[in-house]
Amino acid sequence: MKKFAIIPLLVLMGLFITSTPISTNAQTTTLDDQCDNPSEEITITANVGNTFDKQELVAPRGACITIKFTNLDTSIAHDFTIDEIEGEIGRVYIYVANSTAGDDGTGISTQNVQLPDDDTEFDYYCSVTGHSSTMFGKLIVGEGAPAPSTFVFFGFLVTIVLVNKKFRK
Repeated sequence: MKKFAIIPLLVLMGLFITSTPISTNAQTTTLDDQCDNPSEEITITANVGNTFDKQELVAPRGACITIKFTNLDTSIAHDFTIDEIEGEIGRVYIYVANSTAGDDGTGISTQNVQLPDDDTEFDYYCSVTGHSSTMFGKLIVGEGAPAPSTFVFFGFLVTIVLVNKKFRK
């Protein structure tokens, strides 16, 4: 008898699950500008097929820039995201639902972003579920991140040689 009571419950749960919309991203609005009077505009486009048109963007140190994001896809939402790194850059999030959404229905949206005064790099990606594996790249500020120190690399090699000699005895 208890088996038959469970079946209607499972049917009701199935109806609830299939009728509940599943959000691909919790946030559906572009964040406020971080600065005024941008000195440069950088453009990036989400293509049909879950790719960005550029995997590398370059901008000057310390600048207020406009990131202009275009979504060419007619039916899939995309965004341009850079996670906040405290003391370096505020969160960047530009959302466009499809090619007829965004500012004035053009499929384009923008955000002004204040860049740090140091040479560095930031990863950007599309945060819509399943998109970050093919929609990602780097924002290079100034000359980019400094090269790794050769002293640290040399120290690592010396450590490996010493450990190797110890185990050979």
